[in-house]
Amino acid sequence: MFRQSLSLPSYFESHYVLYRTLAVGSIDTLRRSIRQFCQWLGREPLLPELSDEMLSRWVQHLEATYAPITAHNKRCDVLGVWLDAFHWDQTGGVQQPRRVRVVKVPEPEPDSWSDADVAAYAAAARGLPGRFLFGAARGAFIETTIHVTWESGLRRADVQALTLEHVAPDGTIQKTQSKTGHLHCGKLSLGTLELFRSLGRNPPLAWVGHRSGFEYWMSKARELAGLGDKGQLQRIRASAGTHVAIHQPGMETKFLGHTTPKADKWYIDKRRLPRLAISPGSLPVKP
Repeated sequence: MFRQSLSLPSYFESHYVLYRTLAVGSIDTLRRSIRQFCQWLGREPLLPELSDEMLSRWVQHLEATYAPITAHNKRCDVLGVWLDAFHWDQTGGVQQPRRVRVVKVPEPEPDSWSDADVAAYAAAARGLPGRFLFGAARGAFIETTIHVTWESGLRRADVQALTLEHVAPDGTIQKTQSKTGHLHCGKLSLGTLELFRSLGRNPPLAWVGHRSGFEYWMSKARELAGLGDKGQLQRIRASAGTHVAIHQPGMETKFLGHTTPKADKWYIDKRRLPRLAISPGSLPVKP
């Protein structure tokens, strides 16, 4: 049992974070959503004050301010903490959320590069001049990052945390994913494994410094490859997942480290999967 006089932010810090195993990034995201909710409300609401109407009006504000997926995620952040407080309460003072406004999120339209585009990206990265402050040659570092992302299916954080010990001599990867906690198995080609080892550090692709510096050099390589102004590691991962969906149908979920095919919709570019393009064909042409 806890005191109902707790505010939503206080409950989050003293109970929610304490009893749940969350990544640091997830905690920061939840904390930011709660802070935005309180700023919109003009105060920190006590738990018994939370109501469907209060949260629904905030969600309405989010829909007018953010993209649907962002508004949806912020709604889920605050609603999840409120639900947790309701289930912990033994006095009946915290209301149960029953009818909070729902954000309709349209189906995503994943965008991917062709195999040749990603190969051009890696080749362009090879020509980047100079070294990073932590010693790695820029060209070798960014090129290897692209190859490892393409072949492993891992997310950025896991690519950068991948150690030499995670990879067997034949290139087989065994790495627990930081986002899900699930074990991911993949494989690097011998050529990529050689690049990976040749960086002379462990983890070879660990980034030191602000993330914006990494994104800057990834963008530089993309521009040199003539691939426009959008897309970095997530688009490479989507491209690799789409490649697997084309050539090894049904294996894309495992490759991307997802537990269900539902998550694949954010990555698989259906324009490149002819089997999903349903059409009766053209009408006969009359003479």
